[in-house]
Amino acid sequence: MKAWNGSLEIAVGGRTATSRVDGQTMPPHTGMSVRVLEDMVCLAGEYTDDVQFTFGTSALNDAGMTREKVSIRRNRDMEITLGGAFLQVAVWQQRLEEVLSRAVDLGFATAEVFGSIPNLDLSQRGVGAAGRMRKEVERGFVCGTSEAIAPVQEGRENDIVRGGVKFENIQWEPPARASERHTSYLQAKHDSNVNPVCRDASETITLETLRWGLKGAPMDEAYRRNPAGLELNRIGCTSKRCV
Repeated sequence: MKAWNGSLEIAVGGRTATSRVDGQTMPPHTGMSVRVLEDMVCLAGEYTDDVQFTFGTSALNDAGMTREKVSIRRNRDMEITLGGAFLQVAVWQQRLEEVLSRAVDLGFATAEVFGSIPNLDLSQRGVGAAGRMRKEVERGFVCGTSEAIAPVQEGRENDIVRGGVKFENIQWEPPARASERHTSYLQAKHDSNVNPVCRDASETITLETLRWGLKGAPMDEAYRRNPAGLELNRIGCTSKRCV
């Protein structure tokens, strides 16, 4: 039971619960220890859908440690994504097949594909998330990409989400500065189940409070729409949605 169950009503309802199709949170794994990783999973595991081992961080751990980290996540039904730097180097060194084979052996299910990878045939992109420009996103999905990462440009989302590309299949990456402002913008324009890129694993809970209207601009907007606090959704989750 949540700490404030029965005492507090959340400001924004309709939040999806794991396993989610939309409203996903994908924090980065930037080389934390197994113990720190276990603590993060304990604290924010129910709010995390996918974890990306960013850049080439997993190359600096031995195979046993990497498998242990992957196992910790998989035991909580989280997807594990290999950072795009691996594929960038693999294509450059003409060792893509070897890298993909090792990724599967280590437990990775998907991989990020950088849009800037030189000499990468789009037919090879059916391994994960990629894309920043609309045409590249569209072509990537045709070739098997499951999700795309696109930059947040306020008011320009529809320039990317068209031609059959679904909004829920885009991970929206806000700029490093004013990340919360851009996330709040996306939520206000759409709903709490957009997919903003989480830039730091420690921000997973912070992002979830924005989704629930318990922080910043979403809380202000919820109050503006309902200053009397009437008919708010109570804390608690069903198997699919929080109500």
